[in-house]
Amino acid sequence: MSNENENAVIQETMMIDGESHVISDMTAQQQYIVRQLKDLQVKIGNASFALDQAQVASRAFSGALIESTKEPANAETETAEPNTE
Repeated sequence: MSNENENAVIQETMMIDGESHVISDMTAQQQYIVRQLKDLQVKIGNASFALDQAQVASRAFSGALIESTKEPANAETETAEPNTE
């Protein structure tokens, strides 16, 4: 006894204007555009991730600068950049 679900093929679809379209049924040009859109979605996600990191780092550096201006005058003898060696 064979289960029909075992033989079912999952087809990738995309919703366009409220309609589901099977990607494998699309033209080569349409499939190319779908791949472009998927790649752009990944790039947007990566850019958003990098932006979040940059914003957190910027806030940390701003906070460090603000705190450094509140330190006593004797702190002026320290170097402007930390020694990274």
